[in-house]
Amino acid sequence: MTTYRVGVGSGNPVKRRAVERVLDADAIESVPVPSGVSEQPVGRAETIAGA
Repeated sequence: MTTYRVGVGSGNPVKRRAVERVLDADAIESVPVPSGVSEQPVGRAETIAGA
């Protein structure tokens, strides 16, 4: 049987739970990463830059 280890590029618990609900992974780890934009991006350009 294949095992999966998944990294979520966010410290947001809501995003982690979403991944847990969708994937049958053996280990899911939240890893906060800098996006280079503010916590709540404003406008299309900043949203795309942080994606």
